[in-house]
Amino acid sequence: PSLEQVQALQIGSPPTDTYPANTFTAYSFPQEGVTIHLKTSSNTFPNFDMNTIFEYQAPSSTVYKANRKSEVIIDSFRFRNPPHFVEMVEPSGRGTRHETDAVIDHLFRHPNMAPFISK
Repeated sequence: PSLEQVQALQIGSPPTDTYPANTFTAYSFPQEGVTIHLKTSSNTFPNFDMNTIFEYQAPSSTVYKANRKSEVIIDSFRFRNPPHFVEMVEPSGRGTRHETDAVIDHLFRHPNMAPFISK
């Protein structure tokens, strides 16, 4: 995929180094500016699935995007379903940390964010 296609993905992902070692295999494409991380146990290149994570460099940080789309459709009305990282069956501290990080990143990196925070 091109950098533009990866940037269009809307669901972020935790960095791959937060997973246990050897969980993902990385394939780098410098000409596109994208690194593709495929889950080692379930995938071989170039087969992408919902576990695939894309990585690219933004001006101020490294960005990780999940190969996922979550959409709610009611009759002809469609809207994006907000992602969540907390497991519904067995919630864990790890999922809660990722959920909190995602909210903070969203708030502070949003284009409408003020240049300062006040009380």
